[in-house]
Amino acid sequence: IDFYMETVNGKKFLVEVKPKVETIPPVYPKKKTIKSIANYNNAVLTYTINTAKWEQAKKFCDEKGLEFLILTEDDILR
Repeated sequence: IDFYMETVNGKKFLVEVKPKVETIPPVYPKKKTIKSIANYNNAVLTYTINTAKWEQAKKFCDEKGLEFLILTEDDILR
């Protein structure tokens, strides 16, 4: 979790900031080189760790009455 935020109307959030590429399932490379497969494997590991972490964060937030947000560059760079 990157930060906690509370709005003036009392809503409370735990916020995770990630590059968009880390928030979507990786796609197996069409061109199968050692480097592309290694990059794919790293992306799968990152995505798997992130989704497990987010699942637990959502569960924690539900128990504590918080909202969980994941922000990417699409949300920040508007």
